[in-house]
Amino acid sequence: MSAFYIVVQYVPDPVADERINIGVIVFGDGRIYSRFVRKWGRVQRFGGESDIAYIHEFVEYIQSSRMPRFLNNVVDEQRVGEKEISRMAEEWNGSIRLTKPKASLYRPDVLLERMASLMLRDAHPVMRRARNKQFVANIAATILRSAILDSTGSKEFAENLVQRHIDVHGHLDRHKCDIGVQNGHLLHGAWTVSFDISDPSKIDSDIKRAAWAIDDIRKANTKLPLSVLALRDSGERERGESYSGAAKIFDSLGARLVDEADVLNWAKDVAVSAAAYYRA
Repeated sequence: MSAFYIVVQYVPDPVADERINIGVIVFGDGRIYSRFVRKWGRVQRFGGESDIAYIHEFVEYIQSSRMPRFLNNVVDEQRVGEKEISRMAEEWNGSIRLTKPKASLYRPDVLLERMASLMLRDAHPVMRRARNKQFVANIAATILRSAILDSTGSKEFAENLVQRHIDVHGHLDRHKCDIGVQNGHLLHGAWTVSFDISDPSKIDSDIKRAAWAIDDIRKANTKLPLSVLALRDSGERERGESYSGAAKIFDSLGARLVDEADVLNWAKDVAVSAAAYYRA
C-alpha cells in the first residue's frame, strides 16, 4: 500500500511568503504519523520572536488528536484523519501551511523517517532502506488491483486481471513483464527499475533488460500499452544521469516511464482501460 507525506511549514509573514519546515506528516494505512522539530528556538527567531504557542497547539492536535483552540469553529475533541489533513493542505493559507500530499511506495513508518531526515534540520539521521525491483512490483501490483477494484467493484476481477511475471511474445523472443494486466490477452505490460539499490551495474542491467523486452515487443505490437515503474533514491544527485538516460531510452521506445510519485495516477489510468473490458 502506498503512503503520502506532507511537509508542515511556518510562514510568519504571508506577504513575504518566507517559510521554514517545522514538521512532516505521513498517512496511508489508516493512521497518521508525524515528526516535528525538537528545538523551537530557531523557529521562534525565524518569526521575529513572535508567540508560537498556537504552533505547539497544532503539534499537540496532530500527535494527540486534540483539536487546538485556535480553530474557532470546532469546540469538541476530534480525531484527526486523512481527510482532515488533506483538507488542511488544500485550504489553509495562514502562518501554518501544509504542502499538498505526495505519494510514495515506502511504508508509512519508513517514509516518515526518510522525509524527516530530509526536511527537518534537527532530525536524527536514519539508515537508508533500499527498495529493489521485486519490492516495487509487489506494491505496484497491489495499488493497481485496488484501482481496478474501485473502477469495477469486483475484487475477483481485479485479482485475476493483475498478475506478476506474465509471458509476452516479442518479434524475436519471449519476455516476462514484471506486472501484467491480462484478460484472455495482455492489456498492459509493466517493468520495474529501482535506483534505490547500491549496485550501479544491477541498475544498468535492469534498464537494458526492460529496454530490450520493450523494443522487441513493440516491433510485434505497436499499440500495446507498456510502462516502466522507476524508483528514485534519496541520493538522486549521484544517479540523476542514469535516471534521465533511462527516461530518454524508454520514451524513444514508446513506453511510459512512471516515477514513484505518479504511480497512483498510472494505476488509475490503467484501471479505466481495464474497466472497459469488465463492462463489455
